[in-house]
Amino acid sequence: MDIPLSGIANIDPLLDTAILSTDGELNQTESYSAAQVLEKLEVATSKADIRVSSHLMEMDRIRYIIADYIRCRIRKIEEFAQMIVSSTAEQTKLTSAELDFVTGYWASIKCHLAESAGKNMPENVRKINTDKIVVKPEYYKYVFVKAVKTETGVVVSEPGDLEEEIIDLDTNDQQLVPYKSIDHLLTSGAVRLI
Repeated sequence: MDIPLSGIANIDPLLDTAILSTDGELNQTESYSAAQVLEKLEVATSKADIRVSSHLMEMDRIRYIIADYIRCRIRKIEEFAQMIVSSTAEQTKLTSAELDFVTGYWASIKCHLAESAGKNMPENVRKINTDKIVVKPEYYKYVFVKAVKTETGVVVSEPGDLEEEIIDLDTNDQQLVPYKSIDHLLTSGAVRLI
């Protein structure tokens, strides 16, 4: 039994390429057997499967990158929770959900310290002064940055250095600088960490 292909070409763009002639026009004068149509459908389906699996792999890669970024950000928020909770300037750098998280996290840490360590200590040392155990980032640790816009006269210095270096950052320039030298530029959006 021969099957004419008129009307089939508009069903699937992948099928179109399988049944079109070399000049891109539907060859309506030819008829195909059911086996030939089935073969062409299988070829088109396998091409569609390859494209779908390629898109799924790309989606999985994007999900992994986003999840990894969130894990790293949460780890940093947990590490510097006390500093963030005690500083309004640091709190403005967080989303409302992150601020809720860090507030609850730090409350849980304080409660845990009071319940586990505090209740077994003598009364005179039971009160823990959390201001003395605050963890702060290493502001003079070197970071890679990329300039979003041109910035001139950026002062770069290290702790204890008597001399300061002044650099200019052109758009898309990449530099390795101490974090403290560019933290204000991060806040303003002039540079971003890479």
